Amino acid sequence: MNEAGPSPGAAGPVAGPGPDKPQQFWRGNLPCCTDDRSGCASHNPNRQPVFYDANLPAHAKSAGTGFFKAIKDTAAKAHSAISGGTSGAMMPQQHPAPEIWCSLPRVPETWELLPQVHPSVHYSLSFYHVHTVMSAVRNGQDPAPFLAALTCRGKSGTWPSITYAITPKVVASASSTNDATTTTPTHAFLIEHFYTFTMSLKHATGAAFYATARTPFLAEGYRNFAPCRHFVRLFRQVREERRKQQYFAAVDYSLKNVLGQEFRDVWRSDVGRQPTNMCCGMCFTDSSLEFEVVGDKVVVRFLSHRDLGEGVTPEDGKWVAGVKGKVQRSKEDFGRIRGAFSE
Repeated sequence: MNEAGPSPGAAGPVAGPGPDKPQQFWRGNLPCCTDDRSGCASHNPNRQPVFYDANLPAHAKSAGTGFFKAIKDTAAKAHSAISGGTSGAMMPQQHPAPEIWCSLPRVPETWELLPQVHPSVHYSLSFYHVHTVMSAVRNGQDPAPFLAALTCRGKSGTWPSITYAITPKVVASASSTNDATTTTPTHAFLIEHFYTFTMSLKHATGAAFYATARTPFLAEGYRNFAPCRHFVRLFRQVREERRKQQYFAAVDYSLKNVLGQEFRDVWRSDVGRQPTNMCCGMCFTDSSLEFEVVGDKVVVRFLSHRDLGEGVTPEDGKWVAGVKGKVQRSKEDFGRIRGAFSE
């Protein structure tokens, strides 16, 4: 195990049993970390050295293409200006990085990854993260510091950049017992992915539009957003349409499901109809999509809401459905998870 980073007794939020941890507890990575100097704007904005165990799986970094390099070069110049031009200087970290400690067996079932929503937003959530939070709840502890370790904010390295906010939440629920007339109160782990980005319109003579091939962000592999492993939202192109001497924005997008079906649609600014909210019938995921014209750009807001279960065992049906399996979700449950984040 990589021992780099703060010691177990370091200050800051500790998602675990406390500074004097029994031998059976092992330390996990923050979901936003991909190496020992990574992390989101909430946990490691200045790229300080942090704990990172390379033996635990994480979603791979995106390929370093030209447009990624341009963004990183711009960020490096901005940081150099802030730090006074000294390449090695770094602004001090405002808060110690939170820690994740787990008592589960250190086996593949424990660290299996939830599929990521978009390849440019690195968020590697494993079952041990969920279990750590939910164990605290079952033990009567305040879950706030544990949830803070999994709450991430930042911007992607794509162009245009994606502003993202990933927010976990614990809600009360009820599990049925053998007696159909009674229920046992329990809690569930929910998580929201909120992504927003802009797509620029081109004002040109004649047919004014540009296709995905001309915009790196909309190129193959970066135009897909996967609320869950059973369907994806795909953005094809944004363009202008001229009707009655006026220009309107239009976005071609589609939905593909795991059965191989594709449903195409077009959003038009003059119509105003937003895409239909989607609820997966094979796992516990709700998703929504909104478009808005602001100046010469189309602002896209994409949300995914998931219920990942009670966090007791990796065999939990909701967790398994989100990672590698499927269930038959009742239609009466559609919209419940989305609604929990609007309360």
